[in-house]
Order: sequence, then structure tokens, then C-alpha cells
Amino acid sequence: MHPNLSTASDGSQADNSNKRIRTHPERAEVPATAAQRFFNTPELVQSILVCLAKERIDVLALSLVSKALRVQALNVWVRQLDVPVKAANDRLKFFRSNPTLLQNVRYLRLRHDSGTLPLIDLSIYDSDPLCLPDMLSQRLVALKIRHREACDYLAESSPSERRSDSDQLTGIQDSVSRMTLAKLAEVILKAKGGPGLRSFQFHASSSEADLPPAKVDPLWQQVVQHAPSLLYLNIHTIPLELPSVVSKTAFARLEELQLQLWYSGRVPLIEDLLDDATNLHALAIRTDVQETFSLRQTFPRLRYVDVEGVLPGKDEVESFARRHPNVVSFWGDFLPRSETVSEPASPSTRSIPKFYPNLAHIRIQRAAELQRHLDSGRSFAVIDILSAGDNVERCLTLLPSYPAAAERLTFLALSFGPVQITGSFLSQVPSMVHSQALPNLAELHLSIPEDWQEAFGWACNFEAGTGRLVAAMIKAQSLEVLRLSGPNQVTQHREILLDNDFPPALEYFSLRRASPVYHEPQYFRFVSSHPEAHIVTTGSGGKRGRLQRVPSVFRQRITKEGVWHRPLVKMYIDTVLDHLDDAPI
Repeated sequence: MHPNLSTASDGSQADNSNKRIRTHPERAEVPATAAQRFFNTPELVQSILVCLAKERIDVLALSLVSKALRVQALNVWVRQLDVPVKAANDRLKFFRSNPTLLQNVRYLRLRHDSGTLPLIDLSIYDSDPLCLPDMLSQRLVALKIRHREACDYLAESSPSERRSDSDQLTGIQDSVSRMTLAKLAEVILKAKGGPGLRSFQFHASSSEADLPPAKVDPLWQQVVQHAPSLLYLNIHTIPLELPSVVSKTAFARLEELQLQLWYSGRVPLIEDLLDDATNLHALAIRTDVQETFSLRQTFPRLRYVDVEGVLPGKDEVESFARRHPNVVSFWGDFLPRSETVSEPASPSTRSIPKFYPNLAHIRIQRAAELQRHLDSGRSFAVIDILSAGDNVERCLTLLPSYPAAAERLTFLALSFGPVQITGSFLSQVPSMVHSQALPNLAELHLSIPEDWQEAFGWACNFEAGTGRLVAAMIKAQSLEVLRLSGPNQVTQHREILLDNDFPPALEYFSLRRASPVYHEPQYFRFVSSHPEAHIVTTGSGGKRGRLQRVPSVFRQRITKEGVWHRPLVKMYIDTVLDHLDDAPI
């Protein structure tokens, strides 16, 4: 009889070796193979994988074909990520599903991996020389042309890098304007050979206003050729007329439109433009005088409205509201009368508002207006309160009386007037936005006039005054972002508020000076005082650390079309967090 076989009770023979291995796989009688010994030595596996990664071996592919290597291979792979652009979305989905791998990332490179040139988003001043090779012109998807004001300079630059000769910044000569517009028209024409413009922004200068239409029209003639591809259009025509060729063009794919116009009599041109732009997602119109609009258009996808100077009649206002129930952000001079009358809201409107039922962002000019909204059952994620008398104080004391509204609020903007409220009231703001009053407040923007600096102690020591304000916000325990606008000072230091107290959840602080108007805000991130970045708590419930300067690009959104998107609705220009779904930020 074979030594590994025995006779069973029924007379049959059984293979004891197979039975033994199957019943006791852990026994040492079956020696481990070399491969098993290798896989059972994690230090050896780790060393081999690191060597493979250094030799540019695809460790990710290796992890997919070997279950035994998968966990360790993935941990090695993520240490130095070299991601082709076309795979970026897939990699993002992978990390969202496996967030624990992120702690091992030490290096990240995104590389262009196709034979085509990258898409180009170009922002220039109207006085800048423009020389773009034909090959690059065909990859242009966004062109933003701004007029350079005398006070313009780059916020990220140092004083030594800024121009001191104001004559170089005060407008442009007629001859330069002619050449600039001609060159721009040529570049826009060549861009038609590629995917086409997705975004076009034009701010006219005073010098360009003096040019005859024959010199300006060629530019717009080329722009409208991109109508089939344009998604974002921003026209600041002061002091030019709105080009008629633009108003007569159908921008069927246009998602965001911003018009800033002077002078009256342009309503027919604007109405014609809107008639054929029914795909709009966001609309902003600003005029210096009140104009009567018909509001005859219907935009099925409209969610964001930012209007000033638009004065339709009551019937038009209510009809427009009924046709656009999906609007979530309304910033303008009018709302349906039923939303703004002084009489108490009727019982039928307490649970579901009659107009704009999905409204989540509102601008408040009077406390009574806010109370009418709250009485009607509304709550908002974003509220912008303008100063008028004791308006700010009354609104802040009103919100906690409506628990559902106070709980929903995540972004609050407070604009203080120059004389209506004393500087001492600013010191009371932290006690009115604490977590018991506004439990989910994540972002706070304070807009403060220059003449309050002395009242709040900023005139002598700006940084010390800012430090006191930040420390006073400690009871706002959900506050992640604090933004300050108005003080006519910025800092050239890379780190400020050293060893200061901060709210426990604060991550970012931004500072925008009062002038110039185009000054970009400075952004700072919180850094712990601990040498190993551990949170250092304070007895007051906050955390101790400092603010470290970071470039504003950290909050920049780049669309899938390659456009470095700037918000259309001005409320979201500097906003860090996303408080509304698909907000234009």
C-alpha cells in the first residue's frame, strides 16, 4: 500500500496527505514556497517595490495583477504620484474611495500626456503688447481684456516690482489702442482654428471710446464668430456703446452673461441679446440709470441673478419669478411685491414661499425685510447685510429667534457704513455671531470703512488690531474663513499674527484693502504654533498659531474647458468655501 494511503471504513482508500493538508493547512509539514516566504516578509516586499518605482516600473499596474502585492504596492505608488492629465479625474475618484492612501503622498506631478498643446487662458491689459504664435492662438479658449487704471498693480508683487511711473498706467494713446484692437482681432480670428473661445471678457477704456466704430467693430466681428462655443461673456462697455453685432447674435450655449453699461437707451439691444441666450445659468446686468426692462425672456436653467438699474413693472416681476422657480441667488433692486410688502405674510406663505421657493442667498438692506422673509418660512445659506442705521445690529439679534434659519446660515457678509454705527459696535460683532446664535457659520466677511481704523485701534498698529479681532471670534466655533475688507493697509510680511489666538476651526483669513478697486485680496492660512503642527488649544477654547501667506490660486476653479473661471456674481469673487450647489465660484 502506498505510504500516504489508508483503508477507510468502507474499504475504499483515502489520500491522507491531501486530507492532512486540507484539514491542517497551518502545519509545517507542507513547506512554504519561495514566493510565499517573499510575500510574508513585508520589509523585503517594501524594498523591492521602492526599487521598482525608482526604475519607473508601473507599480500601479503591478498592484492590479497581484492581490498579494496590492496593499503595499499602492502605498508605494502614492508616495510619488506622476499623473497624466487625462487620468486626473479617474485618480481623483480613486482617492475619494480610498482616502487613507492620501496620508502617504509626498510628491505630486500633473503632466500633459497628449500630442496637442495645452489649452490657454489669457488675461491681459489693453496696453500690453500681444505677440502670440499662431500655434498657440489656436489653443486659446479664454481671453480677458482689462483696462489698466493708474492705481492698478499686482497684489502678489513686491513694492520693488511695481511701476512707479504713473504716466505708464494712466490710459493708452489712440495709436496704441488702434494697434491693440487690431492685434486682438487677429488673435481671436486665429483662435477659431482650435476648439474656439469658451470665455471672453472686455473692459473698454476711455481712449477706446474715442475710436471710430470702424476701428472697434472688427474686434466684435471676430468675437461673434465664436458664438457656437462661448460659455461665459463679460462686457464692460463703459463708455462704449453695446455693439449691435453682439445683440443680434444668438449665443445658444452661453451659460453666464455679465453686462455693465452706462447711458440710457440700450434696453432694446440688451433685450435682443437675451432673447437668444436662453441657456443662461447666471445673469448680471448693471446700468448707471434705472431702465425699464420687459423681462420677457425665460431661462429654464437660471439660478443666479445679479441686477442693478433694472426696473420692470409689478406684473413683469411676478411673471419672471413664476417662470424661474430654480433661482437660488437673487441680488438686485427688485423682488416680487408679495416678498417685500410691509404687511405680515399670509398663513399660506409660511411654509412654502410664493416666489423663488429655492432662494438660498439674499441681500438685506433693512431688518424689517429680513423679518418678512423669515416669517414667510424662508431660510438662507448666504446673507449679505448692508448697513443702514442700526440695520446690522437688528439683523444679527433677529436671526437667533428663528432656529431653522440660524442653523442653515453658513456665510454671512456684514457691510458697515461710515457713520451710522460707532466703531465700538464692531467690537460687539464677535459676541453676536458665536456658535449658540449661528451654529454652522463657516465664513464671515466684514466690510469696514477706512475711518473706523482709529476707532478699532488699527491706526497705530494695524496687525495688533487685526489680531484682537481674530481672537475675539473664538466663540464662533464653526468659523473656517474670516475675510476683512476696507482697511487701507496690506502687509508685506509672509507671516503675521505670530502666537495669536484663533477660532478653533479657522483655516483661512483674507485681507482686501479699500483701494484700488481692483486690488486682489491677500490670503493667509492658519499654521499651528507647535513645531510638529499639532493643535495647541487655549484656555478660552481656541487654538494658538500664526497666519502664513498663500497665493490666491489655491481657491481658483478651472473648468473642464480649460478656463480659469472668475465668478460672475460679485458676492462670490473672493469667497473661499462653496455655500451653494454649483455656485459660480
